[in-house]
Amino acid sequence: MKKLDYQFPALILILIWTYTGLEKFLRFKQSQKAFYNQPMPNEIEEVLSYTVPGVELLLALLLLFSVTRWWGYLGSALLLTVFITYVGLIWVGAFPRVL
Repeated sequence: MKKLDYQFPALILILIWTYTGLEKFLRFKQSQKAFYNQPMPNEIEEVLSYTVPGVELLLALLLLFSVTRWWGYLGSALLLTVFITYVGLIWVGAFPRVL
């Protein structure tokens, strides 16, 4: 039971990153359109539309193995922090309204 408690957060993150990464790749045109709809330069949106799904799947892979799990947790914390900060900035009106 102790081992399962230790691995549970990794399992949850693996499921989240696998789902979101695969979803972005399988529906790439819709995902890319969503990136292009964000208030940032198109060059950044182009790069993010390709790298974010790859990073999500890489994090899931890193979390899968105990040897690389620490890096997976670190990357997950970083990616989630960036996402939460971005959403928070949207809530406080730091960006123009997106349609």
